[in-house]
Amino acid sequence: MRAPALRSMSVIEWSFWRRRHHIRLQVARNGEIEASGAHRISQPMLGVDDRLVTPATMKWVRVGLIAGIATMPMTILLYCVLGLAVDAAWQGGNLMRQWFWLLAGLVLAKAVLAWVFRTGQFRASSEAKLNVRDRIHRKVVELGPGLL
Repeated sequence: MRAPALRSMSVIEWSFWRRRHHIRLQVARNGEIEASGAHRISQPMLGVDDRLVTPATMKWVRVGLIAGIATMPMTILLYCVLGLAVDAAWQGGNLMRQWFWLLAGLVLAKAVLAWVFRTGQFRASSEAKLNVRDRIHRKVVELGPGLL
């Protein structure tokens, strides 16, 4: 197999990711292609290092995720009730007296869910930071004072 020769570099490398395998092709200046690699690698995650994901971190991620998902129907219900009250007011009725406590309860529930969501995400990020600090501390202690 031949490829066009490039004069600026002696070796060009291409990497192919397919089903958790890594293959590297090297193209020499004379156009010859040499394949190497084909070794199995771990599946890449999108922006999250596996070492940061611990049970304590996942607990708070789940809490935040459940609160965030529960906020969506709560918001839709709040806007529907508010829309019906405004529509009734536009037609001359007054549903605010009847639905005041329902609206107040929905607003309070939405605020509580928003607080739980933010608290869960804050705690998850705090756990991840503590994991990183603990790993760094263990490594420094393992290396000992001779490193300095």
